[in-house]
Amino acid sequence: MPIEEKLIIEPWDDGEGNSPIEDFLAELPAKSFRYIVRKREYYEKRTVQQLKNNRLFLEDIKGTDSKLWELKFRSSPQYRAVCIIRGNSIIMLVMFKGSGSEGEVMRHVPKALERSIAWDERYLSSNDQ
Repeated sequence: MPIEEKLIIEPWDDGEGNSPIEDFLAELPAKSFRYIVRKREYYEKRTVQQLKNNRLFLEDIKGTDSKLWELKFRSSPQYRAVCIIRGNSIIMLVMFKGSGSEGEVMRHVPKALERSIAWDERYLSSNDQ
C-alpha cells in the first residue's frame, strides 16, 4: 500500500505574492485566526482522502463544471474556503465567513473558478516544461 504524501493546505496567490486569503485571515479577530490556524494544522495531519471521507471537513461543491471543494472551519462564527485539490495539496481559492448554506458558497464559485484556472496555468504548465 503506497504511503500518501503529507497534506499541504496553501492559500492562493496571484503569482506576485499577493494573497486575498492571507489578507482575509489578517483581518480576522485573533480568536478566529488562532482557531483557523489550529484547524489547518489538524487537517494537515490527515490525508486528502481522510478529509474527503468526512463532509464535516471537506465537501465537494455540486452544480459546477469544475471540481471545487468546500473546506470547513466550523466554529462560532463559521468560516469556509472554496478550494481545489491538486495531488496532496489543497489550494484555498476564496475564503468567507458563514456556513455556506442558502447558496452562500455558490456566490464565491465564479471567483474561485477564475483563480483555479490561473493557478493551473501558472503551476501545471510549468511542470510540463
